[in-house]
Amino acid sequence: MDKDQKKWIFILIILILVLLNVSILINEIKLIKGEDKSAEISNAVVTNTTNEVDETTAYIQKHIEQQEENVRVQYYVGDFLGLIEGKRYDEAYKLLNEDFKKANFDTVEKFMDFCKIYPTNDGVCRYSDFDRIGSSVYVITATIGKINTTNEKMLKQTFVVRENDYNNYTISLQMDYSYVDGEGNVIK
Repeated sequence: MDKDQKKWIFILIILILVLLNVSILINEIKLIKGEDKSAEISNAVVTNTTNEVDETTAYIQKHIEQQEENVRVQYYVGDFLGLIEGKRYDEAYKLLNEDFKKANFDTVEKFMDFCKIYPTNDGVCRYSDFDRIGSSVYVITATIGKINTTNEKMLKQTFVVRENDYNNYTISLQMDYSYVDGEGNVIK
């Protein structure tokens, strides 16, 4: 091979290497742009989900504001019991009144242990004995059990709810709850 041929082969090899590097660089740029789009899509999904949650929260807030105080308190108690039934103990624990929490459940684990034996999933709540203490504290008694039964035992529980604002409340409950029959008679 003469000198010119070697020179052209060398230039061709360098050109191939440059094209290979450019091709790799283009693929990396596409990959980076693809990641950015994935991040944009993730952010859009989070934003849409957050907006839906905000809309739902706003709807509940508006609905609660329009209700009488006893209906609001019934909603709060039902919400609290629903969290326990759904095994969302951390969320229910956060709703407990701080003094009540310190006196009865200084850790979420102790509250979880209580919830596991606390009979909330026996049916529906019937509310009675509603009282207001001051401007924002309410006492309500709930009988929890199967509807239209006279032979089933039901849980009779008193709750104290402090309404800080609409749909912003803390709750405490009577620790020595009792069982009653369908007619309201205490079962021992």
